[in-house]
Amino acid sequence: MAWSGGKDCSLALHQILLEGKLEVIELHTTVNTDTQRVGMHGVSRELIEAQSNAIGIPVTFIEVPSETSNASYEEAMSSYFESIIARDIQKVGYGDIFLEDLKNYRDQMLAKNDLGGIYPLWGQSTKWLAQEFIDRGFEAIICATRADDNLSLAGKHFDSQFLLDIPKDWDPCGENGEFHSFVLKGPLFKSTVEVVAKSTQTHTYGFKDSNNDDQTSSFDFVELVEMP
Repeated sequence: MAWSGGKDCSLALHQILLEGKLEVIELHTTVNTDTQRVGMHGVSRELIEAQSNAIGIPVTFIEVPSETSNASYEEAMSSYFESIIARDIQKVGYGDIFLEDLKNYRDQMLAKNDLGGIYPLWGQSTKWLAQEFIDRGFEAIICATRADDNLSLAGKHFDSQFLLDIPKDWDPCGENGEFHSFVLKGPLFKSTVEVVAKSTQTHTYGFKDSNNDDQTSSFDFVELVEMP
């Protein structure tokens, strides 16, 4: 199971386990080699390990260099895929909901390695899924969000009030990258991952838009630390 520590992969894993047709052998998480943190979530490796322990499913970390190209990412993933095929693992689960390009990219990578993809949340209403996550008893904290001078959402809990507070043009599940979450508890978890939210930092990233023009995007990251 591809694992970022967030709500969508948690809900997807929960659905797979409820159906009971597949055995989930392990979680896998990509982390930055230098920071040992999860991509745009900014969550530390230690917190992912705490989730793994609370769920009772082991996690494997895949390290990707800081200034990585897509080729080096694919090389790291292909190496991982080879290792799980050797253990007779046949499918990989994802929490994707509606991003066709991303799903197609995943499926192409999986096919090259003779693996299949499982997408339990695919095509469902993100408004419904957001409320379903809350109604099932999951709890999550917002670990990263688009920076907005008029809106401070980093460190907030993902709950019904949060869904009312987000801008109208934001997806309720943050599927377009508006925000990212870290799950603390839920029906998957045998225990709660207790964290404290510390300082918040803003990072700005450069990228090319569809017209190949230079653009920037800023995100607020909250430092989450596991309580002893």
